[in-house]
Amino acid sequence: METSLKGICAMLAEEAIILSTYDDGTGVLTIGAGHTAMAGDPKPVAGMKITLLEALNIFRNDLKKYEREVLNAVSRPLSQNQFDAMVSWHFNTGRVGDSTLTRKLNDGDIAGAAKEFARWNKADGKVLEGLVNRRKRETAIFEAAEYGDPKIRVADTKSAAGKAATTSDILALITGGAASEEDFTTQELLANPESRLLPRFRPRQDDYVTRAAMLKFQDLLPDDRRKDGVYLLAVRGFFTEAMGKGGNNVRGVYDDAIFVIEDDQVYPFNANTDPSVFRKGIAKLKAPQAVRYKPGPHGFKRKGGPYPAFRQNGEFTVIRDDQGEDTGAEFWINLHRGGNTTTSSAGCQTVPPHQWDEFKALVDGLLRKYEQDTFYYVLIDRAGLPSDADIATDPDLKIGGVVVPEPQDRDMVISSIADLQRALEFLGGNVGKIDNTMGPKTKRAIRRFQELSRLPVTGAPTPALMKAVQAVYFALGGK
Repeated sequence: METSLKGICAMLAEEAIILSTYDDGTGVLTIGAGHTAMAGDPKPVAGMKITLLEALNIFRNDLKKYEREVLNAVSRPLSQNQFDAMVSWHFNTGRVGDSTLTRKLNDGDIAGAAKEFARWNKADGKVLEGLVNRRKRETAIFEAAEYGDPKIRVADTKSAAGKAATTSDILALITGGAASEEDFTTQELLANPESRLLPRFRPRQDDYVTRAAMLKFQDLLPDDRRKDGVYLLAVRGFFTEAMGKGGNNVRGVYDDAIFVIEDDQVYPFNANTDPSVFRKGIAKLKAPQAVRYKPGPHGFKRKGGPYPAFRQNGEFTVIRDDQGEDTGAEFWINLHRGGNTTTSSAGCQTVPPHQWDEFKALVDGLLRKYEQDTFYYVLIDRAGLPSDADIATDPDLKIGGVVVPEPQDRDMVISSIADLQRALEFLGGNVGKIDNTMGPKTKRAIRRFQELSRLPVTGAPTPALMKAVQAVYFALGGK
């Protein structure tokens, strides 16, 4: 669970944002919303300047510690507004682990917990008007999800008057006015830096569609590799509309997608699957096609030397500009880190630099987990993705014996989720919370439930939904 954008803006209204380094009055260099070197990267240095988006991302990262501590201390499921209020209070006081507020919340005394906020109004034993007002605002968020209309001071320097930004201003900055907060998680909203090469969000695609696409193109894989524990699906032209290029796949931008697939999880990444430019003889991978890769170095001619990547490990086919198809085993169409101002590809498959470390660590870890030396990377065009109708009518695209469920009644879905959450309260569980202590069957059951509950709904609830509810309940120890 993470703080909502509304919650973040409410907290920033208490802190203010300064876009250059300043002395906090004790000799500590500070930047953004009170960020210091003690909170982690980036380390503020004299003369440092950041953008508002960078300040938002830094603050979001600083909050993660407090979010984890709230989740660890509170044993009951929290609504979004309750969680936002608790994170704001803990960020300011640091007392979630040993307070009466937390104890009352865990005991189920919600009203009593709400009253506890007002007690945290002192500094050095003196009541401060600023803390009194902050606690009132946190109580309103906790009790009634009333965030108000917070005004965030944004200034280039500490002494400058700056300007006031609202939640709507922040949302418009992040999304370009193209989406509402409810369409995306806070992490998705703030994950990507400003870039003309990069979609604002990671690829959004239901897991069952990704898995069905792999089944659709499994004939591209060798017979003995169709049951691998991990493989990658790349979709060329995934963001054709979002990048504003009129429905065409474009070179030189990260308008493609890569999905890392294992047994019970799918991980999305932005990507580029084309050369950065057109040039006679330059090669791009032909689609659809499966290519084998293995960990290895890339960039022997780089000034700084090669760095870890994934290297071609077998024969495949490319299409050369103005020359046609070519098949061979030494084209070195590798999978590596891209750049901020260019996709850095002469034909290679690239991942944006701010996602590369996560991507590389994930794939390396899964190769170790499933004891694979290599993996297969299946590249398809967006037109090759199966539709819901394809999945529902084609028996070859069944996933675990379950095709796309029939539409479900939304009220019944919401009711089923609420019933399940109440049933899990005694376990301190949450249907949306998955951690590393759970076994694979438990994780799979929860994710299957989440997939089903997100589907479009219009009719009566289906047996598939009810089975999913039961699967999660019993997997978490329900009686």
